Amino acid sequence: MEDEVLNEFGEMFIKRARDGAIREINWIINGSIKAPSLLELSKQVQLFSDDQKDTLRKVVIEAIDTALFKVITILEEHEEYIKMTITKDGKTFNLAEISDGLGGQLSMWIEEFSEYEESL
Repeated sequence: MEDEVLNEFGEMFIKRARDGAIREINWIINGSIKAPSLLELSKQVQLFSDDQKDTLRKVVIEAIDTALFKVITILEEHEEYIKMTITKDGKTFNLAEISDGLGGQLSMWIEEFSEYEESL
């Protein structure tokens, strides 16, 4: 059940945080963003060549993956202050305790659950 809990967390983490951020950056790059606060940025990006847009997309995905790795590692390393627990079927699981390393699992979760390729 511990693996199931880890994978459920990983799927949620990847789909909501990583894929959500990549989806939004794609909207900005493709010019389909609707958020008024991002329209000007999107207009500026439309001036880029296709190669520049592709490079920008890769850089941003790398930054997203690095930030997610750092966040999850910080949370795990400071377990004495921050508890990451999930309750399933009446049982509470501490993610840091049931994992061999959440940072290490990030790339596995990306490969398994993300609709976007891994960063470089």
